[in-house]
Amino acid sequence: LLSIFHLSFSLDLRPLVSLQMSMNFTSTASNLLPTLKRCTWLPQYPTSLLPQIYAEVQRHRETCSQIYTSGLINSALSDSCKPILQLHLQSILRIKRILLSYMNYRVSRLADLVYESAVIPEDFRGLLSGEERMFNEGYNELLAEYCDGVGVAFLEYSGG
Repeated sequence: LLSIFHLSFSLDLRPLVSLQMSMNFTSTASNLLPTLKRCTWLPQYPTSLLPQIYAEVQRHRETCSQIYTSGLINSALSDSCKPILQLHLQSILRIKRILLSYMNYRVSRLADLVYESAVIPEDFRGLLSGEERMFNEGYNELLAEYCDGVGVAFLEYSGG
């Protein structure tokens, strides 16, 4: 009985804390996609949310580093550390997929708008990031150059 009592207090609870952090880790990034789907146009670019997501990724990376270095026993990672390390790594990869999906949706929507109206209304330009405005201008220029080269008046076919 004494040995069981001793074992219960000698357990390292840090992996459980890491696990709890991981459960909530992707919630900030996960909120990006439903916001896009609810909007008829594009929501405001999340300038305040992206640093929070980046900080979460950094915390996961640091946790992975700590688990890896503390789990090394005789130059091999202990089996008890592998699932927790895998959980943190998969959380980072999930956030990467969410961010890529989010950015892809926004850029695709901007490209679609060129075909719908050829110009983004001034009211909506404030919702875009600087990079998105640059993309839109470059995309418009590229499309205009292509149409001039082919000899097609794009606005006739775009409904504008």
